Amino acid sequence: EIATLSRLYRLLIINISPHILRDSIKLILKHHIYVADALQISTAKKINSPIIVTGDKRLASIAQAEGLKALYISEH
Repeated sequence: EIATLSRLYRLLIINISPHILRDSIKLILKHHIYVADALQISTAKKINSPIIVTGDKRLASIAQAEGLKALYISEH
């Protein structure tokens, strides 16, 4: 599934750089968030992503606090 999405240009895989790691650590300490969430936000900032779409309300809120546009999608 991941390979198909990548071939269709629906998925972009980004290598984790030292800059992304450093920024992620700062986010973890600042917001007390999971490593995976910090990596998502740091990577989105690094590549100037236009939006983060998530089903995690807290992740969306923190992404917005960090200057990103975030769309929270709930089950309801």
